[in-house]
Amino acid sequence: MYTSEVDALNDVNCIRFIETKDCNVFRKSHLGQGLIKTDSSGRFVLSGLKSGRYFLREVQAPRGYNKLSDLVTVVVNPVVGSSNEIMGQSFLVFYGMNVGKAEVEIEVQNRSGSLLPSTGSVGTWSIYLIGFVFVLVSFVLYRKFKD
Repeated sequence: MYTSEVDALNDVNCIRFIETKDCNVFRKSHLGQGLIKTDSSGRFVLSGLKSGRYFLREVQAPRGYNKLSDLVTVVVNPVVGSSNEIMGQSFLVFYGMNVGKAEVEIEVQNRSGSLLPSTGSVGTWSIYLIGFVFVLVSFVLYRKFKD
């Protein structure tokens, strides 16, 4: 987890957590590590975060799922009571064009299946160009010998 998008993309200055005695519960600590490893459910609880905007980056997807391509943005806001006391926290989650709101649990949906290969590289365009030149030369030669 990171406090800036630039840090998340460059994998620097991560917020460190240590795992508590409870399964998949992590507490913010300068002594911990930046990697949060979960069980097969993929669920975890983070404590010690102040209000603000945070960025999650998936390092490894569960077996059979695709790794998230974008950062997950989590906005932590205080919940203020009627007499201006802080009652707790609420969360807004942004992933791509999706926005979710949660009081307790945030869900990020992983997709299973294979990824399609990237197209349109320099090699692909050079093959298109060579094919276009062959078609153009064939057309010119056809017109020349037809007459």
